[in-house]
Amino acid sequence: MVMVKFYVDELKEKLHEVYKCVAQNRDVKVEKSRIYHDHNIKPVTYEVGDLVLLNKPLIKKGQSKKL
Repeated sequence: MVMVKFYVDELKEKLHEVYKCVAQNRDVKVEKSRIYHDHNIKPVTYEVGDLVLLNKPLIKKGQSKKL
């Protein structure tokens, strides 16, 4: 019974370390993705008189396009 308790405690500790490592790697990847995305964004500027595309769907909110 003592061996099982020891094994469980050791496994818990290892899983906690793996979880911390995965969380840290995830945070690094998220930051890199954010930097890459922000780097490629071009600011949109509109002037009075510019032609723009207006999205005005015919289907009203709450209705289904299939019916």
